[in-house]
Amino acid sequence: MKKPGTTLLKIATCGFFALLTALPASAAPLNIGNVPLYLTARADPNVLLNMSVETPMGGAAYNDQVGVPTGCTGRLPTPANPANLGACYFPAITYLGYFDANKCYLYASGRFEPSSAVINTNHECTSKWSGNFLNWATMTAIDMFTMTMTGGNRDTDTTSLTVIQRARKQNVDAWFPRKKLSAGNNVAPSTVTPYSDATLYIYNTDWGMNIGTTLASATGGTPDIGSFNVKVKVCDATMLEANCTAYGSSPVYYKPEGLIQRNASQKRFGVMAYTNDNTQTRWGGVLRAPMKHVGQTMPDGVGGTMANPKKEWGADGIYITNPDSATSWTQSGVVNYINKFSGPGYKSYDPIGELFYEAIRYLKGNTAATAEAHSGIALSSTDTATGGFPIYTTWTDPLQYSCQKSFIVAINDANPWLDKQLPGTFFTSPTIAAVAPAPNPLTLTAGDYGEPSTPDTDINVTTLTNLVGATEATYTPGFTDWISTGTWTSYGQSGTRDSVAGGAGTFDNSCNDKTGIAMNLGEIMGTCPAPQKQNSYYIAGLAYYANITDLRPTMDKKQNISSFFIDTQEYNGNPLDGPHNMLWLAAKYGGFTDSDNNSLPNLRSEWDSDSNGQPDNYVLATQPQNLVAGLSAAFADIDNRSSTAAAVALNSSTISSQTRVYQAQFNTAYWSGDLIAYPVNTATGAISTTPSWNAEALVPAWNSRYIFTRRGTTGSGTTGVRFKWPTAPASPTATEIDAYQVAYLKTGGVTDTVGSNRLEYLRGNNTLVPGTFRNRDGKKLGDLMNSAPIYVGKPLYLPDAIETASAHSTFASGTAVNGRTPVVYAGANDGMLHGFRADTGVEIFAYVPYAVFPELHQLTQASYSHRYYVDGQLTHSDVYGAFTNCGSGSCWRSILIGGLGGGGKGIYALDVTNPDLFTVTGAETDANAAKVSLWELTSTGDLSTTTDDDADLGYTYGQPVIAKMHDGTWRAIFGNGYNSSSEKAVLYLVDIVNPTTGIIKITLDATAAAGNGLSGPAVVDSDGDSVADFIFAGDLKGNVWKVDVTATSNTSWGSFYKSGSTPKPLFVSGTTQPITSRPEVGKHPNVTGGFMVYFGTGQYLQESDKSSISTQSFYGIWDKNTAASASVSAAAAVSSTRLMPQTISTATVAGVTVRALTNYPINNWGDSGTACSISSTTGNCMGWKHDLPTSAERVVADPLLIPTSDGARILYVTMVPSNTPCSFGGYSWIMEANPQNGGPLSTAIFDINGDGVFDGLDMINPTTAPAGKQNSPGILTTPRVLQGGTSSQPETMHKLSGSSEGTIVDTVNSGGLSPRRRSWRQLK
Repeated sequence: MKKPGTTLLKIATCGFFALLTALPASAAPLNIGNVPLYLTARADPNVLLNMSVETPMGGAAYNDQVGVPTGCTGRLPTPANPANLGACYFPAITYLGYFDANKCYLYASGRFEPSSAVINTNHECTSKWSGNFLNWATMTAIDMFTMTMTGGNRDTDTTSLTVIQRARKQNVDAWFPRKKLSAGNNVAPSTVTPYSDATLYIYNTDWGMNIGTTLASATGGTPDIGSFNVKVKVCDATMLEANCTAYGSSPVYYKPEGLIQRNASQKRFGVMAYTNDNTQTRWGGVLRAPMKHVGQTMPDGVGGTMANPKKEWGADGIYITNPDSATSWTQSGVVNYINKFSGPGYKSYDPIGELFYEAIRYLKGNTAATAEAHSGIALSSTDTATGGFPIYTTWTDPLQYSCQKSFIVAINDANPWLDKQLPGTFFTSPTIAAVAPAPNPLTLTAGDYGEPSTPDTDINVTTLTNLVGATEATYTPGFTDWISTGTWTSYGQSGTRDSVAGGAGTFDNSCNDKTGIAMNLGEIMGTCPAPQKQNSYYIAGLAYYANITDLRPTMDKKQNISSFFIDTQEYNGNPLDGPHNMLWLAAKYGGFTDSDNNSLPNLRSEWDSDSNGQPDNYVLATQPQNLVAGLSAAFADIDNRSSTAAAVALNSSTISSQTRVYQAQFNTAYWSGDLIAYPVNTATGAISTTPSWNAEALVPAWNSRYIFTRRGTTGSGTTGVRFKWPTAPASPTATEIDAYQVAYLKTGGVTDTVGSNRLEYLRGNNTLVPGTFRNRDGKKLGDLMNSAPIYVGKPLYLPDAIETASAHSTFASGTAVNGRTPVVYAGANDGMLHGFRADTGVEIFAYVPYAVFPELHQLTQASYSHRYYVDGQLTHSDVYGAFTNCGSGSCWRSILIGGLGGGGKGIYALDVTNPDLFTVTGAETDANAAKVSLWELTSTGDLSTTTDDDADLGYTYGQPVIAKMHDGTWRAIFGNGYNSSSEKAVLYLVDIVNPTTGIIKITLDATAAAGNGLSGPAVVDSDGDSVADFIFAGDLKGNVWKVDVTATSNTSWGSFYKSGSTPKPLFVSGTTQPITSRPEVGKHPNVTGGFMVYFGTGQYLQESDKSSISTQSFYGIWDKNTAASASVSAAAAVSSTRLMPQTISTATVAGVTVRALTNYPINNWGDSGTACSISSTTGNCMGWKHDLPTSAERVVADPLLIPTSDGARILYVTMVPSNTPCSFGGYSWIMEANPQNGGPLSTAIFDINGDGVFDGLDMINPTTAPAGKQNSPGILTTPRVLQGGTSSQPETMHKLSGSSEGTIVDTVNSGGLSPRRRSWRQLK
């Protein structure tokens, strides 16, 4: 019996739809885009901005209170006010705002204009205004929100000029102090302004600032220095800011943009906010901008895009004033409201609980606003209570699809006013019992009691909020103590305790301690330090309800709302923080991910994934940078919850405490990616919902990464080099990237001068050349899409006899490799192959293939559209030969081979024997680069030309195979792929040690007809000597080829089946049944001699494939493998008339629709006599087939032949494309059949009824098991098989697939893996 890993049956399973990808345009007939077809139909998430903004947000962003900005000890006294003058300007700190902190400005034409860079790190200027100083002096708190969301309110918006106007300033000194500038207090005025006066005072007006040499002058009508509009020219093409996006062509110009614009193609937006009615009696909030796409295009609902009739900016980037065509108003829209709502002034009271309730009602599909939110207000811009923007009282359902996700991003103040008029309120009468010093009974302010006029009967805020309080009390010691001294602690966070005014019978209208008093959270009001606001904790109960409740129970998908809270509470030396802050609670209970399905945030990982003691969905934004970061984090979290899963990898085939599942992910907002490691429960085999690590968060700083590339492909003068800019780019040295690589890095549509910056950007530097390079939200990893991750740990077993000169066991047991750091490798569409430590997730090195250089500049374009780079499949094996890394003679090395998929016509080889080279500081050296990079094979040779020197090499999507051959060489074996210049089907066998002279190409389909290409091969060792004997592969014309490589002379290798010297296929399924996945091969189960070849048909490569309805099939074909059968006069060795048709139908088990198979026996194997027939016992059969019954169903994933303890089974995954957004591109069937005749298995293999047991209750009838189980929605990858079970079901397999829905699908099967064959290579 062979040990696991001995011989060479097949390759590793492919990545996430290597064939759901795009090929660059060429002369070939395949016409495919650069985005997987399953991504074109989508349901973009709804993001409702809940803007609970009141007067303090019109105060200063930097209010010069203690700690704001960091290091401030408080304000300076003035004669009129002992704490009224701000002076906390620290020149080394970078202050955020519309001004660029690193620029100097001149004031002209009523605005500030950038003039030059600052002269030092203290942001100083000579005779000019420092942008850093201007941000500190003039920015309001709401500007931080507006800048982040939209880029700012454009006072001038043309193709030649963009001027940003600061938001309206609220004229209250407590919120926006006068400011002082002097050397004695901060800096000399001459270092940050054009003026040399010893002291300057700054007084901000509604839209500008006055500057005087005395406070009286600055605050008077005519300041002696001057009055200045707070307007700034931005996106000057010669001095771009970080948020500028390019538009136009001749000339190119730029516009400032924010999160809204950057997410416009992937999200829908709406705004809920207040009216401008400043009375305390005004209830709740109103819809200001209905949910919609805001960008220039929007999904058309059937997989494409269409022009957006309500776009908020044009192709020129200029804002549209009234995009929603609102009658009675001259302006409308999400962006316009965010930019301009402050113009008329700010609301004075903020009933946040009522505003949030109205947001829930809107997202639940109610058709009308709550009347008291808008009653008495004329729905016209003439009514000042509208603030000049529409109030929508009749609502259109914002939910388009049942799978659409909804989010609320709320900007709130944790000390709100009067928000108790809600369904189920505890406060049902105009008075409550109170205690001194409050009057008894206490009359509630402004009639804030009772329910709204049309309450939602599903909601009881008292019950919900009481539940939040009772639950939090079990997690947070002292939560029920309401005292104003001492310290609260919660999960490592701490702060000063907070009291509350109380509830019925305890309300004292003060912040006195409430000890020994039992108070339910839903029955109290009046948070300190302002109990007179008589606010509640109801927003926490409402957010909890929205998060755990199915708000649309009649839909087939659960509809809940995940909420994010940006807390902008006005300054207080003891802010309301921690669990006594209602927004902190709302974020925790309204944003946790319920991984254990108990509707409680009982696991810390559900609400505090970074273990910092704060809810992931909460930010206390007293510092401007926290508000900016919090908004960005909220959008990133939405992206993560809407991401798509790619393939998975395993570090073991059996479950143990060290087993990890590695999942590749990507999201389309920034085309970023991640690799995530999950542990596996050793008792149940279930995958944990808490990752061990996320690689994106662990990528080193750009200048600390170890990144290599190759100078040239193969031959003299080519070598691995560091991915760094040459010292002299006009004449690179032999150990630097070559002149062609330099030239391509300097190409940005037209030749530019920023090649070195472009290279640094590709390494991960996100700070260079703002406005020129693409914003990628701080991410370093590109999307990991089709390049399935592979795990490389200890060497796999190879028999010592495979290389008599050097025993493999000696190499494998050596300390250097037996104990080497395990690495997970994955290609990404950021131009790199990445290697991540399997134990920690840290990237140890990355490799940029030579062939991707011509398109690398595209990655940096601000207008980037997705394309493929390092997107092909990977394989690895130990190889023996005379490698340079041996020093002298020959040695064993661990080799990784990878293709580029749709990223280029190329194959690369790396030496990954010693990853520990890169676990030490300073490992990015020329010597290490040369050790890693072995060679590359490209269609063009070097980069001096774009013409294909090798006309046969196309875009290789199949996984390569590494094999020892009978001529003594070790070779990389792969199909030539698609869109080669010759358009033929060609098999490549490349000598891994000597690729320059050792390339063998076997042309299989040499006909003149265009449009062919060979898919991934299956390599077979038929006699157990670990040397390749035969190779099987399919092509786009439906041919299955068999190549004979048994000869010791490689010149004799070629097609096994021939007519004379002309190659003939084993089988032809036909041009309407292309083969784009790798076949699976096994010994014939009934007949001595020959192989069974299993393969499916179908193509999902180009847009037209989505509508193709040609019947596709799955086949099991007998290859007789005899000399007599090798000569073929017919079209193929096996005729389609020799196949037993097994019919797929549907059945119902335990209320679940499953697939059934007929079970016609194959009594006579052979190709003589009459044709194979289900009605005849005399006909001879050469195999069987399944015609797939669903229109457009096809097989594009690799099949698996799985040996189990109760017999072998053949598994294949089908896909049925769909343009319906909630289908995530379609759905899949996981099919399992008896490989002998293609019939059903006799025992239960799926736990259909979900009782954890495989028994008769999971059977169609006592002798027939279900043959297929549907996964809907979502298209599945080829599964990875993990052995492991429970005490009741020890013989269990977990078949783990990535899904286009964004999850890992675990299909649990009965049966244990057979100990006789756990190898990919050995035929039994």
